[in-house]
Amino acid sequence: MIFLVKLILIHLLCINNKIYKEYIKSINNKIIEEKVLFLTLNFFFKKILRNKFKKYYYQYFEYEKYKKGDIIFKENEKANYLYFIENGELLISSKKSIIENYNIINKIEKILNLKEFENNLIDIKNEILDMKDKLFLKDKKILFYLTNKIIVGIESIFYNF
Repeated sequence: MIFLVKLILIHLLCINNKIYKEYIKSINNKIIEEKVLFLTLNFFFKKILRNKFKKYYYQYFEYEKYKKGDIIFKENEKANYLYFIENGELLISSKKSIIENYNIINKIEKILNLKEFENNLIDIKNEILDMKDKLFLKDKKILFYLTNKIIVGIESIFYNF
């Protein structure tokens, strides 16, 4: 069998493997910095310096993405995590009465009145008040409609599990 070999002119751009790895590392560091910034702007972590947070605490966070319709946790299940909503929208439904849900929100609000959170209360109290305004009924279920920078999971503490 005879093979016909033709010379084909190709042009390649090459990058040194070490330089490529450094570039990928710099992109990863930028992503981490953005996530650390997001978390340290939250009232829970505002008092921790960013570098200290990155060094000691960031390693314990997991970044998760959910699709529309995914269930993070169900009512009467204790949330195993606190979820910090970086972006997107979240719908929480509850079979509890409006009064029970208002009481849970009020308990959270009272906890946040502790002196250590005093400087950060304005933002979070506004978020809680917004949450009260976003409470509505649909098919006998109470729904909370939440968006960016809200913490989900903290309310399970107040459901008496």
